[in-house]
Order: sequence, then structure tokens, then C-alpha cells
Amino acid sequence: MRFASALAVLLAFVGCDDGLEPLRPGAPDAGEIPEGCEDLFPAVRVFATSCAVSGACHVPGGQYPDLSREGMRTLVGAPSRVMDGQTLVVANDPEASFLFRKVSGTQGEDGGRLMPIGTDEPIDAVSTIRAWIEAGAPSQCDGEPPVEPIPVDPNTLDPGALFTCTDPAVGSPARLRRVERAAWTHSAGQTLGSTAHDNPFHAPEGDYSTYAEGVTIDPATLDLYLLVVPEASRFWRARDVHPRQYATYADGELRCMFSDAEPDDACVDYYVDKLLRVGTLFRAPSDGERARLRAFLVESLAAETDPAERPETLQHVASAAWLASGALFRPELGGAPDADGRRRLTDDELALSLGAVLSTHPPGSSIPNWGDDRPGDPDGSMPEHGWLGQIRLAADDGSIQDAEVMRTLLRTYRGGVDVDRRDLATDYDGRDTPSRGEHWLAPRVAGFFREFFDYADAITVFKDTPSATSAWEGVSSVDRSYSNLQGGYYGYESNLVQQLDDTIARAVLDAETGGGDVYRALLTTRTWRLPSNLADTNGVSCASSDDCTEMGFTRCQADVGLCAGSISNNTVSHHRVYGMESNVPATQEGRWVTMPEDARAGVLTHPAWLSAHGGNFEDDGSAIRRGRWIREHLYCETVPGLDLVRVEAQLIPSAPELRARDRVEMSIERNDTCMGCHRLMNSLGMPFETYNHAGFPRADDHGQPPTGHSVIDVAPDPSLEGEVDDAIALTRMLADSPYARRCFIRHVFRYFMGRDETLADACTLTAMETAFEGGSFFDMLEALVTSDSFLYRTVAEGGAP
Repeated sequence: MRFASALAVLLAFVGCDDGLEPLRPGAPDAGEIPEGCEDLFPAVRVFATSCAVSGACHVPGGQYPDLSREGMRTLVGAPSRVMDGQTLVVANDPEASFLFRKVSGTQGEDGGRLMPIGTDEPIDAVSTIRAWIEAGAPSQCDGEPPVEPIPVDPNTLDPGALFTCTDPAVGSPARLRRVERAAWTHSAGQTLGSTAHDNPFHAPEGDYSTYAEGVTIDPATLDLYLLVVPEASRFWRARDVHPRQYATYADGELRCMFSDAEPDDACVDYYVDKLLRVGTLFRAPSDGERARLRAFLVESLAAETDPAERPETLQHVASAAWLASGALFRPELGGAPDADGRRRLTDDELALSLGAVLSTHPPGSSIPNWGDDRPGDPDGSMPEHGWLGQIRLAADDGSIQDAEVMRTLLRTYRGGVDVDRRDLATDYDGRDTPSRGEHWLAPRVAGFFREFFDYADAITVFKDTPSATSAWEGVSSVDRSYSNLQGGYYGYESNLVQQLDDTIARAVLDAETGGGDVYRALLTTRTWRLPSNLADTNGVSCASSDDCTEMGFTRCQADVGLCAGSISNNTVSHHRVYGMESNVPATQEGRWVTMPEDARAGVLTHPAWLSAHGGNFEDDGSAIRRGRWIREHLYCETVPGLDLVRVEAQLIPSAPELRARDRVEMSIERNDTCMGCHRLMNSLGMPFETYNHAGFPRADDHGQPPTGHSVIDVAPDPSLEGEVDDAIALTRMLADSPYARRCFIRHVFRYFMGRDETLADACTLTAMETAFEGGSFFDMLEALVTSDSFLYRTVAEGGAP
């Protein structure tokens, strides 16, 4: 009954939709055709489910012609841009309409590929398009329902216009941002390894975890959330709950609520205010929020029959607080409108927004009761103000509205160097810390690089024979060591993802402090954090196990000629994953290695990235996956999804003499239909064929010398075209490209703003580019958080006040 009443608190504030939505934005319901629209709507459906799907080619702002519902109004009489003198649609005459000929396969040799892309024969709906044109190609009809707009793919926007500032007085759409999984876990005072992290607030597939649009709470999400709410409430049930939280353990004014049989009004008020400010909302509560929770607490206290029920009562009340809309949705609505109708974020809203740029811990949220000052920790000397305490203080005194204060706060919490890695203390096993690099970045900043380069799957993706085609193929300890760098079961070395995290952190911070260029460093750094292969040895040389007498190190590992422990078969070849011949010492300094100039350079040649974007087998189409990443993340161009493919998308069977590139070339590159999409990916991925699917350097490629040779001739900028011999040459080309650099800036905007860029953000993007000219990532981030896009919100006509 108690939890049911807490649920009622949520339902009073949060509306749940029924989970139903159209299959395709812009497409009419398949079962309904309004009277008088019989000639138009079937054609609309064809285009809306193939050519003009969000992410496809012919959407507003995309390739000509626009085949969206609105774009259909402009087709009659419009010229073809493929064949001179041809008209896209001639009313009542399909055969004279180049659009019809493109989908019916009668476009001729000079008419380009059959459409829709991904088909090798005319689609069944050709007759529908013919009927539409024969009926006069109508573009509207009586009784037509409103058209749901197709979401704009930001990659279809004019990249030049995005960096041309014309109207600086802009803002972002006002919104409520649902809390994300890691942020909720940390807001609740829990660790990423706790059951609280099983909450259902994961990010939508395909977007950055920071994206907010359309992210809400449906009935299924609510059901799952109710299972973890008790975890979020446990620290507010009593003073001494392990692990101790500073907010409840060290605050003497809360003890009356934990121990008094009948807390007075002042005690009730203090508990409610502290719970909301520090435990759930992380801002000043509204009068209504405070009054509702206070009334619920008073009612719950009155229902107690025994003082021993107090922990249960308080956990019940805290659960209700966690079910309120303000705890689940962070407001970005702004205050009173200015002369341009824009609303500047309030002090509390700005604190939460800046905090979200840096961390998954909200400003002011309770910090663990460390028991010491934690030197080097920006919050270590003032734990009473919680995580990101200086941001919380700046919001309380209003100084957060000052641009210079914002810059200082961002610099304070951006990252640094700490051998003890106190930033990992709340979420990771302390026994793993010695293997980690000493450089650290603010959690959300580190999260950006992990999500941008998209390498988190490196520790979960299956790899058949990881060492295949490498110099160590068939050596069991090498494959075991690779598996251990994924799962980390044996020993305490960091895993592949953490090693790349540390490599990126050092590349960023070294570039920042040394006046280098962060973008270039990411793509070319050769200073890498490697796992030691000697951590489970004792340094004693041996020729056989008879030489190994120390307890725990009784096995002679022939690979290194040292006495080793029982798990060493799974750790002694860690370095081979990186292609290293020499041992990597188990020391802080020894794990930093300068990689050979001709073997590795930058994130895109790291085993974690190569593995995350590689196939399951060494002769798979890994080149396609890797090329697609470059196209979408450094060219900012969209490759149509597999849902649009209408041919058999499989490589020919494996054979001993066939390399991965042979299978790709024979299956795809001889087929014009496939190359409609694969021309965007294959040539960009082939340079990485000097590495196998797991990121090992190839020593032999099915009887041939490994080669990464590729001719890149389909690029959005001339600086990105040319002939390359390997991945290192390609990454240098990307590092030198202003075009690719701008794409990187656009992704920085997307992640830290939690939305796609629009043309209205051009002044912000221009300011970010200017700030990034010196190479500082944090200068660029400062330009973003002090921009109008970040500081102001706008409300669409008819929206909420």
C-alpha cells in the first residue's frame, strides 16, 4: 500500500503515453485513405517508406529531389539534375517523367542507377507511381490530415552555412530532459557497479546518451523503474547507511528526523528541503513541490505505530520524492522572456546544465563521507557542498551567470593528473587503479570521446580467433590474453576500453598543457597506455619450472623467461594484442609506451577502436564498418540504413585464399546496385586491412602481404581525396583536413547540447571553431557553454509559457 501511494505522486506529475506512434514520420496511416486522396496517398506511402525516410537521401535539405510529403508539391515540371533536358514529373505522362523512369529501370545508360538505392530490379510499387502520374501527379487533396514533419538529419544541412554567423540572437528549444542512466545512478548516491545502475533510463539507440528529444517514461519504463527506486531512497532512511553519505551522516540537523519519536515542524521542514535540494531535485524546490512532499511526510509519520518503523517511513517518503517529475526531468525552460522572446536559463537550470557538461553527478548531490580532504579533488576540501560544489555555490549566489565564472568552473572540473585516480574511487575496484593512467578527464568529457569514437563495445563483441593472420596466430596465450583484456577476469590490468580511455585523456591533457592541437593529437598520438604482461610474474629468470620456487610463482613462462603465477597464461601476452615484441613493465611509467611510427598512430589504429568496429571473423567486412564510421563521424554524411536494402547483403563464402578485401570486392564492388551505398564506405575502410578484426597487425593475409592501399575518390572535400597506403596515412589526411575538423566540432556540439545542430546555431558553431583554432578542446567547450545556444531557451508558438 505504501508504494502504491508513492506511485500516485508520480502519476500526479508525469503523463505516460500509450506507446503508439506512426511507423514512419510523414507517412499516412496504411489503413486509412481520406476520401478524395486515392490518387495521392499511395504514392506518398511509397516515397515515405523508401526514398524520404529520415536518414535516407531525398529528405528536406538532402539530395535533390525532395521526395518528402512537402517536397512532392514541387516535382511537376522540375528539371532533372542527372540528365539535361529531362523533366522529373510530367503530369499524366509517366514515360516522359524521368522520376518514373528511374524507378522502373528505363532511365538508360546515362540515367544513373536504378532507384530506390539498394535495389537491383524495379520495386513492386512502380505501378503505384505510374498511377499517381497518370492521375495528374496531384500534390494535395481535400480532407488531407496534417503532415507530420520528417526529422531533419543534421548531416543533410549545408556545412558552409552552419559555420556562417548571420543571427547571433538565438537560443535553443525549451525542454525537459529526462535523466540518463548513469546520471540517475549517481544522483541516487550509488555506484555504476550497483544494482541501481540497472535502471531503465538508457539512451535511445543511435543517439548520444545526452539526447533528450522524445525521451520520456512509458508504462514499461515505469515498471522497471519501480524496481530500483528503493535503492535510490536508502540513504535517506537513517544516518549511518553504508557507504556513508556526507549529506546524511555529517549533518547533525537531520538527526531529529532519524531519532525523535515526534519530529517538530522545524525538523520536518529541514528534512524535506534537504531531501529535495540534495537528494532528488538538486535545485531549489517550488512551493508546490515542497508542500506536497511535506504533507506526505507528515501523513506517513502519523501512521507510525512504533518508532522502529522510522527507517521504513523515511525510505517510503524518499521513494515518493524520486517518483516526482522534477526528479526525473531536468527543466531547461528559462526565466522571463527578453525583448527577442528568449528566456535565459535560471541560476539553478544553468548549474544543472553546466554540471551535465562535466559530470553525471549533479551539482550539490551528496558526496561520500571520505573522511579526509582528498588533495587534488576540487570538492575534497568542502564536501558539505557535494559534487561539483563550486558550481552549486555559484548558482546560490548568482555568479554563475557571469561568463568568466562559467569558464573558471569548467576549467576547475575539466580533469587533471592524479596517480591515485580518486575520480575512480566511487565506481571501480581500487585494486584496478594501479594499472590505470594518471591522467583523467571529467566524466562527461571522457564520455564524449568514448561515445564519439564509439569503442565501448570492444569488450563485449565476439571475436573468433582474435590472433588470426597475426604473427602469433595459433598461440593460445595470445588469444587468452585478448579475451582477458575484454573481460578482465584474470588479474587487475585495465581492459581495452579503459586503456583507450587513458590514452585519450593523456593525449587531450598533454595537448592542452603543451600548446598542441587536441584534434590532431587524437588522430596521431603514439603515446599509448598499454597493459603489462609482467604483472603476474616475480622477475625471477627461469629455464624451467624447477627454477621457480617462490610460493605463488611456480610456473616458468617460456614466453618471457620468468617465473609466473597460475593465471599468467591469460596475461603474459597482453602486449601482443598491440603487436609489441618487448615486454611492458608493471609500473606506472612502464605502461606508457611510444608506439612504432609505422605501426600505430591515433585512436583509429587502437585495438579497442578496431575491435569495436570490426567483424566477428578476420575475413569479415570490417572495412565496411570502419569506413562507415569515418563517413558519418568525420565527414558528417549519412549512409542509408540496412532497412532500405532490397538485395541480398552478404559476402561470398570464405575460402583459404580469399582475404577480407577480396570477399568485399567480389561481393560488392562488382555490383553497381550495392556500390550506391558502399562507395561511401569501402574505400575509407580498406586502409585498415593491415589490421585484423580484433585490431592485431596482420603478418600474412591469406598468403599475401597485408595491404591497406586504397583510392579515396568520393569525399565531400578535395582535401580528403587521394591515394593512401595504410590507415596511418589516412588518419594523417583526416588530421590535416579543415572539413573533418568541422565535423568533429559539430559532434562536440551534439553531445554537450544533447541535440542536433541547426542552421540557427551557426554563430555558436563559428565561435567554437574560432576558439578551437589554437587546438584547445576546452577553449572550444568554453565557447559553447557561454554561447546563446547554451544560455537561452525559446518557446515555439503555442508552446508552454
